[in-house]
Amino acid sequence: HWALAGIDPERVSLAEAETPVGAIRGTNGAGEAGYTGPSPPNGEQHTYRIIVFYLSEELALGDGAPGTQMVEALTAGSFESASVSGIYRRAGA
Repeated sequence: HWALAGIDPERVSLAEAETPVGAIRGTNGAGEAGYTGPSPPNGEQHTYRIIVFYLSEELALGDGAPGTQMVEALTAGSFESASVSGIYRRAGA
């Protein structure tokens, strides 16, 4: 749904779909560079996870790199990470 790198480490929050100046966006499952919100099929619930990676150096990928490639690079280049997850189901579904 969203892969984003190059966020200032002093940042403590982002608005929905906000791309900070200088950040690198990976392509998502819809093939777009940017955010797509949770949207499981009617009647289903999905678990969504947010992972923050702490890197020792900048990522060597450009804006629009495949999100899966970005996650692999983030995982390989991180010295620490933290995550949170939640379950989402469409209202009325």
